[in-house]
Amino acid sequence: MKQYVTNHPGIRSELLAPVSNPDRLPPRLAPWLPNRLPSRTVLVPCARNGLCLGWRAMGLDRNDRVLVPSFVCDTVSRPLEQAGAHLVFFNVRLDGSIDWDHVRSLLGRKVKAMLWYHFLGLSVGFDEVIRFCREHGLYLIEDCAHALFSRYRGRPVGGCGDLSVFSIHKTLPTPRAGALVVHNPRFAMPPPATLEALAT
Repeated sequence: MKQYVTNHPGIRSELLAPVSNPDRLPPRLAPWLPNRLPSRTVLVPCARNGLCLGWRAMGLDRNDRVLVPSFVCDTVSRPLEQAGAHLVFFNVRLDGSIDWDHVRSLLGRKVKAMLWYHFLGLSVGFDEVIRFCREHGLYLIEDCAHALFSRYRGRPVGGCGDLSVFSIHKTLPTPRAGALVVHNPRFAMPPPATLEALAT
């Protein structure tokens, strides 16, 4: 009998279950992840899985565009492209602030979302990001890979966007662990079969 043994041990498949009721959290699902209704949280092996699944959960057309800061690495860009997103990179100044003139020049009917990366756990300029997305009707994706325990205006980071992803293993001593949190009730959660496949 053959048995698959991963060389990247991480979370087990029984933990890959959506959570929609914060009063009935599975005992092993960390209470410090966003879990206020209507948010739904699912554990994934890493944040890049969460980005790919999150974009698909949004139900957008293939090649719909997402605004992405120019400094992100390919562990952010590739999962989104794999899910069918067309990335449009916007300029970020040396102090970490957004070049809003450049961002506005990129807007068009195919731009449906904006990703903001809480770099090193800092929410620099996040007020402007939220305001811009609301003003232009864009979905907001929060990449919280560096911001597991960070706070924004007294609340845990990751609770303001339409969805957020966390890279737990970048903060805690676990080989592979991440989370996808879907806040927008119109977005569908990934099917169980997809989550089971990620765990192997």
